[in-house]
Amino acid sequence: MPLNKTLRNGVLIDVNVKQDDAGAFIIINKNRNKYFYVAAENIDGAITKHSILLEEGNHKNAALQRDYNHQGGEGFSIAVIMSDIDFESAQYIVMELLKVDTAAYNHE
Repeated sequence: MPLNKTLRNGVLIDVNVKQDDAGAFIIINKNRNKYFYVAAENIDGAITKHSILLEEGNHKNAALQRDYNHQGGEGFSIAVIMSDIDFESAQYIVMELLKVDTAAYNHE
C-alpha cells in the first residue's frame, strides 16, 4: 500500500486543516516510536511530497528512508501538530520539539 494512503488512514489530522495551511506535522514510525518533524508552508503539499519521496526511495533523511524501506508504509503514520499558523511559528515549534526529542530522525 502506498505511503500517502497509509498515512491518511486513521491519522489524527486536524479537521480544520485547509490545503494551504502552514503548520507542523510529524511522520511517525509506529514500530520504533521514532519521529521526523516537519514545518511546512503548506501542510497538505508537504505531506504529499514526503510521502512520494519515501515511496520512491528518495527521502533526504537516510535513516527514515532505510526504516521505511524495511517496514513499508504500513509501519508509519502522520499527525498534524499545529495548523493555521504562520510558517515562522511552525519552524519555531519544530526547533523546540527537536531540543527535547534528541532521538528524532531529524538529528541523523
